[in-house]
Amino acid sequence: MAENHFIHPDAKLGKEVQVGHFSVIEADVEIGDGT
Repeated sequence: MAENHFIHPDAKLGKEVQVGHFSVIEADVEIGDGT
């Protein structure tokens, strides 16, 4: 529930950004949790 500092600033706009090997498509996406 902490801030996802893995999410790229562009991801906040809802853009499809690749952060490392993570695919950030939604700003609401939670990564790093592994669940």
